[in-house]
This record gives sequence, structure tokens and C-alpha cells, in this order.
Amino acid sequence: MMTAAASPKRQARASASNRAAHGTTTKARAKATPIFGDVKDNGFEITYHQALSPQPIEWSLDLNESPDAFHFCFNLSGWAMLRQGPAAAELQPNSLAFLHPNRPDRLSAVRAAQQKHEFLSMTLGEDYLADTLSPYAALLVAPLKNLLFPDQSKKSPKGKTPALRSPSGQLKSRNLSADDKLLVSSLRHPPVNPAAQSLWFESKLHEFFALRCVEAPPEEQLFCTRQKNLQLDRVEKTKAYLAQHLDEKLDLSAVARAVGCSQHYLCRIFSATAGITISRFLRCLRINRACQLLREGRFNVTEVALEVGYQSLSHFSKAFFEEKGVHPSKF
Repeated sequence: MMTAAASPKRQARASASNRAAHGTTTKARAKATPIFGDVKDNGFEITYHQALSPQPIEWSLDLNESPDAFHFCFNLSGWAMLRQGPAAAELQPNSLAFLHPNRPDRLSAVRAAQQKHEFLSMTLGEDYLADTLSPYAALLVAPLKNLLFPDQSKKSPKGKTPALRSPSGQLKSRNLSADDKLLVSSLRHPPVNPAAQSLWFESKLHEFFALRCVEAPPEEQLFCTRQKNLQLDRVEKTKAYLAQHLDEKLDLSAVARAVGCSQHYLCRIFSATAGITISRFLRCLRINRACQLLREGRFNVTEVALEVGYQSLSHFSKAFFEEKGVHPSKF
């Protein structure tokens, strides 16, 4: 029977993580807030993490606590680099990642220093996940199917590793959608009586599996795939256009003409696909470019603001702080 709160063991692990985040250990860790469950007792656990550290954060210390488990990371902010053996992959802000660290080479996961990190993790035991999803094995997205039910996955050519089982911590990621962000918010603030939380949390997990882990049969995907590919192409063209016009005032009508659709349609598909508005994406691009220029040291803060399209220093400082958690003068 599931408990209505995180177990004492889980609370203790979080306490150790919190002490680490406040400098009582040599390796920085993100502050962990248990939300519900424990992998050993319930089959899954949900945890919210946040950090702003002057030194790199050893995220692998958390991931490798449950090396046999599967991890879904809702990465709201902050960049991370994952390495396993000779392979490496980057986890970007505003993305949903799927990781499975249990491989011969130990997973190394480091979050960048001097950045605001905020992410929610679902950690799921392999037995719990397999039991829950076995009736839908044939319809699972490829990374999950390959790992949980290899007998139902296509065999790779002799001597080759399956393409969807990359070494980088089994990292598979995509942009967060608006629905993903709503899920994170609801998980952090469950709208039910504490006595009913065990039922509610498990139902939210099942909803997530149904929406994000199960695909339609191939015959139903043909038309949807064509439409989705067209949308993705327009979104990628929009990103490229914004990157090329970084220092210019945002003109949505000009962007829409450049990618060949209406302004209203472009805003809708961009938000749905990228999980972020066009203006917010442009702000991320500008602030990331500003960080690069500040690191190079060739420009002062005012000059950097102008280089990335801000005419007001106060607006630039506010946007920089909201993205990075620190003012540009102290970056």
C-alpha cells in the first residue's frame, strides 16, 4: 500500500543533499525537495530540485543513487552535460529527458556553475515500470520499448549498438510542452486531500505514460507525421531566423513571412512544439549570447546589452537575472 508522503529514508537523502547544497561537502548538489514516494517502497518517487551554485553541481550523485531505475527529468532551467564512456550529450533548459544510467560505464552528469537550475524528476523502478506498461509494450516509444521489452524491439545489425540506445545515460530529450509544465505545477502542488494523494499521484503517472510513452499504430501516424514534420520545419526555420536577427527588434509578421505561414499559426505551433513562446525563446538566445560576450571580456555590460538587441540597460539586467539568476555585472 502506498504511503501519502515521502518515506523517512527519502527525507534523509534529501537532507543530505540540502546540506551539500549549502557547502558542507566538497561536491555541490542541488537542493532536493521530496514530493511523494520511494522507489524501494512504492516503485517510484517524485522530487523537485533547485540550485544556484558558484561551482558545478554533481547531478550524477543523485542519478546513481538508483542506477537500475528509469529517470524522467522535467528540466525547467539550467544546462547539464552527461558523459558515459566515450559518449557525451547535453541537456538543455526547457526540455524533458529520459535517462537510464545502468550501463557498464558509470554515468557522469554535471550541471553548469553560475546558472539557476530547476527541475522535477520522476524516478521509476524497472519492475514497477515494466508491470505498468507491459500491456502496451508494442505501442511504447522506442527508447522505453528497447530497454524494458527488448524481445519486442527490432534487432540491430550484428556488431552495432541499437541507434536508439545511445551511451549517454540513455538520454532522450525533447522540448517541454505547455502540458508538461502544467503537470510539473500540479505535481508540486497536489490539489487533493492528503489522504487521497497516493491514488492521485499514481493516476498522474498513468496519465503521463498514456500521453508521452505510447504511440499510435503506424497506419494512424502517416498524416500526423507529415503535418508534424511541416510544423517542426517551420519551428526550426523560426529559430534560425531569430538567431540571425538577434540584435533586431522582434517583428513577428516578418518572421511569419520568412517561414511561410500566418503570424497567428506560427505563434501557436511554435509554443506547442517548443514549449515556449517566440519572444521568450528570443530572450533565451539573447541572454545566452550575452553570457558568451561577457565571458570573452571584450565588452562591458552596456555594450553587451546593445549587441544582443536591448536598448535599455535596466530591461537587459532584468531579463538576464530572470534567465540566469544573477545580474550581468556579477556574472
